[in-house]
Amino acid sequence: SSNPTLTNNIFRYNTDGVDSDAGAIPKILNNTFLENVRPISVHAQRIDSTLYGNSYIDNDKNYIEVQGDLIGEGRTIVWAMDGAPYMVNGDIYVRRTNNINHISILKIEPGTEVWFGSGSDLFIGHESNGSYRGALQAEGVTFTRSQGNETWPGIDIRNYAVDDYTYLNNCIIEYAEWGVYCESSNPTLTNNIFRYNNDGVEANSGSEPIISNNNFLENNGGIVL
Repeated sequence: SSNPTLTNNIFRYNTDGVDSDAGAIPKILNNTFLENVRPISVHAQRIDSTLYGNSYIDNDKNYIEVQGDLIGEGRTIVWAMDGAPYMVNGDIYVRRTNNINHISILKIEPGTEVWFGSGSDLFIGHESNGSYRGALQAEGVTFTRSQGNETWPGIDIRNYAVDDYTYLNNCIIEYAEWGVYCESSNPTLTNNIFRYNNDGVEANSGSEPIISNNNFLENNGGIVL
């Protein structure tokens, strides 16, 4: 539950380079993580352009471990592209907590890779409560499974995702049960590659997603409406 600034350091030969709990928002900038077991562990809501410019060399877990969390700040938080993938360990929910006037938005920078452990899901918005609104903005992002794991569930865009603010453009979505599942939602999905999924895009009867200029490669089903 502290917010130190860690810059230009070398973390080497540790079990954990930086391990932060659910109340901590450390700024971790321009460091080198060398031959640690796990370089960084951080909670999803506590990342907001706070990881940047780091180098990851020969760590056992050569990624940023992101613990499952509720992103409920009612504003835009940014996952910047750092020198390693984000590996999601647990479910992430992006939705404002009981305030219809606010939106929680997860924005992921181009070039970022987001890996999901087996069973780890990304939920945008709430399925039934209009006071819990959320959005996802991803441009040039790769969403995939963690190395060696089985298929991950996929991205669930729910009824109270804010359609006008929710898009995936120039992304790769792969190895999921469904790349994107639209649950009474209408996101914009453009110029993406959906590959090696069970279904690329699946939408229920209440959804009208915009699906244009995408490539569907080696899925079981490309689009299921």
